[in-house]
Amino acid sequence: MAEKIIYYGYTDTGKKRDINQDSILMKAEGENGIFCVADGMGGHSHGEIASNLIAERIGEWADINLFSEKDGVKIQEDRFDSLCDSFEECIHMVNEEIRREYCIDCVCGSTLVALLITGRKYAAYSVGDSRIYRKSGKEFMQITKDQIWQNQPEIMNTLSENEMKKHPDFGKLTNAVGAFDHIKINTVTGTMKDTDTFTLCSDGIYKCYTDFSLKWAHRYINAEKGTDNFEKAINNIKKHVDKKGAPDNYSIIIVGR
Repeated sequence: MAEKIIYYGYTDTGKKRDINQDSILMKAEGENGIFCVADGMGGHSHGEIASNLIAERIGEWADINLFSEKDGVKIQEDRFDSLCDSFEECIHMVNEEIRREYCIDCVCGSTLVALLITGRKYAAYSVGDSRIYRKSGKEFMQITKDQIWQNQPEIMNTLSENEMKKHPDFGKLTNAVGAFDHIKINTVTGTMKDTDTFTLCSDGIYKCYTDFSLKWAHRYINAEKGTDNFEKAINNIKKHVDKKGAPDNYSIIIVGR
């Protein structure tokens, strides 16, 4: 039987914002867990409403689909695929709810990354530019893809990196829950090893790091040492973001076994 899921998370307004438009959700029972980071779209109306609603609806979905059985009993492998489909439907439904209730005469939206774990199987979901990283042994890699203007194939194939950086659309979201009639949910599934950890974060974290320094910040994260180890790692990451001026809201969750 798989070990229980361990996790630690943190969210902060940062030093330049008046309110925190990020929302996080962390819940695990037995072998099942659901985790998400939603980053409300800054500069638009009520981004915190969108991110809070996303976390709330995902929590409700999980209570019915993951945690309704006593002690979070193991979900059979043949049910995992249908569970993943159901979760995607949940995201589409909250997208429709945000558009119906809050996008009548304004833009209201949020990025989303979510991690679903049942036993040894996991599914990672992303909409927008929040990220999930997987640390497996010495390997540390981003398993989501930022849905931003310059990552579109037609842009990557026609403009140089320098031209992209000078373009006014550089860095703009091409996908967000609530901001578009139709959203594309990127999904990655796999098997979780004993020592694997996942890091979910908003862009307020990774924009304060180079890829190398973020990997370096994760070097001591070890699920075998438990949540105290996760908390120490996140506190070190927080200190770095604060040192960089914490210009945006920032949120991070680390998950392992």
